[in-house]
Amino acid sequence: MRPERDYLGLPIRSLQTMLRTLSRCAPGLPCPIPDGVFGEVTLEAVMRFQQSAGMPITGRVDNDTWDAIAAAYRSALPSVMPPRPVRAFREQAFEVRAGQCCVHMCLVQAMFLALSQVIEEIEPAPVNALHTGASVRNVIWLQGRAGLPETGTMEKQTWNALTRLYDVFLYRDIHGALCPTAPQTPSGGSVIPRGGFPWEPFEPGGSCL
Repeated sequence: MRPERDYLGLPIRSLQTMLRTLSRCAPGLPCPIPDGVFGEVTLEAVMRFQQSAGMPITGRVDNDTWDAIAAAYRSALPSVMPPRPVRAFREQAFEVRAGQCCVHMCLVQAMFLALSQVIEEIEPAPVNALHTGASVRNVIWLQGRAGLPETGTMEKQTWNALTRLYDVFLYRDIHGALCPTAPQTPSGGSVIPRGGFPWEPFEPGGSCL
């Protein structure tokens, strides 16, 4: 066994990172800050882990404890990692101008459609990959609000503005609640979609209509 002082620096920071990740899927496990110092929170997390794993509760990180924490971390990582982000624009110069048709516009139009449920100024345009009509007007509206040239062309800067807007108004955390930056109704409740679409998937037999 090695004393706690031997873990100061990067190894203990790695230990804390693993324990912090495990705390997201193990209720009751303390969530240490990866600061490289084996403090009380880290000690308690180690002891709680040893208890839950049926190991001797020593509070010391010997080889067996380290290997057990590392194995649990590797097993838990896929379930706690955030979803993989999508790259809708493959290069800096990629753009879709008004009147053009592009499969990537389906994603853009779907995001605008969702935003139209909580922002009255956004039109509920069809998701058809064709950048015309309401699709162009929505892009121009967004560009104006973001301080970008109002060209109606969907390009990287406009995409970045759209994703930020989506995060602010529609992002939901792992508990299904609106994120803290989401808009609130005057009564303090969460924003309710105007079009009757649900926040969460319906059970079989449900309908959005």
